[in-house]
Amino acid sequence: MSRTCAVLCAFVVAGFFLLPLSTAQTRRSQKFQPPEGTLTAGLRETERHRVPLPELRIGRSQGSPQTVTFWVHVNPQGGVIEVREFKTDAPWPLKYSTGALVEAVRNITYRPFFSNGAAAEAWVQDEVQVGVEPAPSVLSGGGATFPTPVERTGFSIQLSRSGCYGSCPSYSVIVHGDGKVDFDGKSFVAIPGDHEARIEPEAAARLLERFRTADFFGLKDEYRAGVTDNPTYCLQLAIGPRKKTIIDYVGSWVGMPESVSELEDAVDETAGTDRWVSGGPQTLAAMREAGIEPSSQAAGEILLHAVKEGKAEAVRTLLAAGAPVRTKNANGGNRSLLTIASFIRDRESQHEVFRALLLSAEVREDEAGMQDALGRAAEDGNVDVARTLISAGADPTHLFFDTYQNGGKPDQTYLMRAAASGVWEMLDDALSRPHDIHAVDSKGRSALAHVLWSAPPMEDIFPLVDRLMAAGAGKKELTTTLADACDSPQWQDGLIKRGADPAVCTNRRK
Repeated sequence: MSRTCAVLCAFVVAGFFLLPLSTAQTRRSQKFQPPEGTLTAGLRETERHRVPLPELRIGRSQGSPQTVTFWVHVNPQGGVIEVREFKTDAPWPLKYSTGALVEAVRNITYRPFFSNGAAAEAWVQDEVQVGVEPAPSVLSGGGATFPTPVERTGFSIQLSRSGCYGSCPSYSVIVHGDGKVDFDGKSFVAIPGDHEARIEPEAAARLLERFRTADFFGLKDEYRAGVTDNPTYCLQLAIGPRKKTIIDYVGSWVGMPESVSELEDAVDETAGTDRWVSGGPQTLAAMREAGIEPSSQAAGEILLHAVKEGKAEAVRTLLAAGAPVRTKNANGGNRSLLTIASFIRDRESQHEVFRALLLSAEVREDEAGMQDALGRAAEDGNVDVARTLISAGADPTHLFFDTYQNGGKPDQTYLMRAAASGVWEMLDDALSRPHDIHAVDSKGRSALAHVLWSAPPMEDIFPLVDRLMAAGAGKKELTTTLADACDSPQWQDGLIKRGADPAVCTNRRK
């Protein structure tokens, strides 16, 4: 790491609207309710029908990105017809371009929503994160002319990422113009220590051109948000005697151009740092260069890291090379790769990692890990993962431990977990298997109560409620569920309408 970058990094501790798409106008509205009898979907179901939405950098206040929720009317093919009722619970005034938000929603394409086996029109809830719009480039002093290397390879590009209050990987990497790569892995990386590699000089030259296109020398020297406990990223370009360093400390919150983050990622991609940081196609070769035997405990730790990071290809390669699947935790117990995989956020990456893990007979012998992973997959609505685990031997008829409570006995059914997910297909999968619709956990909550207990405050839960009622849930389950909804009018009225006894709320207030 260069002295400049190291010193600089060391200083940072780690309304409601009606919005038809046919008009550019907006107008105030009363609380929107989808037309009676139309198909509706809650937030978590809708999220399963589209690709993840990027943060929209269209806000004008400075602070963390805030969630804006809205209703979308979609046609049977999943195209957007109109959008209604944008609203946010931001703790401070959130000013943003409504037109830009409408345009972004207009471009969403959803997978069709089905009713009685046929694609249908639907009103669906959705949400997006609104962040601070990028500030215009600001010259840092000394001019913004991009220098040209005297020699074609006479430059170097360095990226460093610091730790945080958590497990952020801490490392630095330098890409030299001649193709040499220097890596220094500090903490929370798969292969720590100093390592070298080589890339084609042409790849380094292409990376330099990206810095030129981004007007790197014309950007501010630092973008710092007024928060704590986050990682600091330091990006430095040296061309001959000219150097430029940019400090990024949650820079997107204070208007940092997106091009800076894109350059940071481009350095990682060009240098191939994933081989040392998270696990990638070249990790096994990097281990051999570092003298790490594939069957060693160190290899087991690298496998564990690859599972955490959702790197299925590295997981497959390491297992095939003989990396041990059992590693010890701080208390001396075995860590379950299956349980760790259940925390991977990206659903597709998670499914691929589970498929890679379950190729190993030794992994499949971890019955406790299989059951824990199945319960978590059901609660997260990852139906593909749940089915894969069941095919590999996990048992959906067993009871599961409450994931939010330490100790005690398992008391939750697969159906309760599926109901808590808010995902139609997950609930339908559980209903298609042997189940007891009236079963309750140690707190007296049935699957119907788990729908409400797990739902986001603004979510329309009634498509799930109606599914469970059609499967046999009755007034008793509705009334027990209502007891948890007495202070939530958006749910209370719908439960009473379906047969819950309103006296439960009257008695509770008394």
